[in-house]
Amino acid sequence: YYPTHHIRLFNDIDIQVEDKLGLEFYQMLKKHGYRILKEPNSPLIYKKKLLIDKLLIPLNSIFFKNRHHAELEKISLKDNPNIYIDLHGNLFLTKNSPKQQMITNAIEKHFKEMKIKIFTPEDNLIFLMFHSIKHIGYVNLARDNLGINLQEFYDIAQIISIENINWNEFVSTVESYDYLIPMVSLFLKIFISIYKNLIPEWVFSELQKRAKTLRFHWKT
Repeated sequence: YYPTHHIRLFNDIDIQVEDKLGLEFYQMLKKHGYRILKEPNSPLIYKKKLLIDKLLIPLNSIFFKNRHHAELEKISLKDNPNIYIDLHGNLFLTKNSPKQQMITNAIEKHFKEMKIKIFTPEDNLIFLMFHSIKHIGYVNLARDNLGINLQEFYDIAQIISIENINWNEFVSTVESYDYLIPMVSLFLKIFISIYKNLIPEWVFSELQKRAKTLRFHWKT
């Protein structure tokens, strides 16, 4: 979506995998020199996850249905050591997760003589918005990659500027994923204060109406 990769700085690549293919992806990447990221100074929540990975992977059992992601780094210093791969299992971690539906709806794109599968523009926006809002909850863990960065708002703006977003479909898709409505609404509330004219005003209003019909409240 960006005209040149120099505009968008990043240090990892996110790959969404199906539950049953998670271990296969890991084994394939392992053959190419990747390993589970080890960070001795990580917050406790990551140390716990790392311990589980160390126990499960030798048993060829890394269960992606009930996990957020597995972080992998390149062993060889000949390669760029700062580019990590995040194998995402289930960002949503709920019984009614929309992940499988998003994978089913995925479309094929041509990129530098390759065919890759990505989410539909509407699902892509929903996924990125939810992912961004989810990071707010971890801001107190005090790592520089936690919280929402401005570049994540740029990503959304780039997609909207280039793709022909079907906003009716966007609203109905968010609604079909019901519990995501407040999360997406919160992101939009912040987003439209930065980019005032990229998203039609009625989109936020419609989601707000639907949010009021849910049995939902923000924990304080």
